[in-house]
Amino acid sequence: MPEINLLGNQITEEPQVFRASGKASVVVLSIILIVLIVAAIAFFILGGTTDQQIQSLTTQNTQIQSQLDQQNSNLSAAQKFQAQLANIKLLLNNHIYISQVLDELDKVAYVKSRFASLDVDDKTGVIHVQGNVSSYSDLSKFLLGMSTSTNFQSVRLLSTFASPTGLAFTVDLKAAPQLFTKK
Repeated sequence: MPEINLLGNQITEEPQVFRASGKASVVVLSIILIVLIVAAIAFFILGGTTDQQIQSLTTQNTQIQSQLDQQNSNLSAAQKFQAQLANIKLLLNNHIYISQVLDELDKVAYVKSRFASLDVDDKTGVIHVQGNVSSYSDLSKFLLGMSTSTNFQSVRLLSTFASPTGLAFTVDLKAAPQLFTKK
């Protein structure tokens, strides 16, 4: 059957308006497609760069963590060493020196007196001395020598009695605190 066209050429031909808008649509869609392709390529490149940066930062983080672990082990050793130094310093600061007590006794004691025993209490500062002299006169010279010392705050005669070597005595001396520390 033959085709019958009642409208004629009017329908088969496109109007000018549709032709111009169709070309514009194709141009706009082409531009959008190009922009999308460029954006996809940019995201792909940036995604690869971001992955590389993440991998690089992870490697750096691992290295820093290992350095911190090493420093912590060194820090632990250093802290132990500091504690040992603090203990040594404490021992040296609280160490009792009896050599100055003996030097002071040697310096102020009467020459003819002899010491039988010496007991030092550094907490109270009391020095308990037992010894021998030949007479009461020598004992008084011994007591005078001890009492003239600036390092003995008090001299107290506790007892005397006759002994085969002369006169035995017991004396308590109250020593100044600086006598027990090193100068």
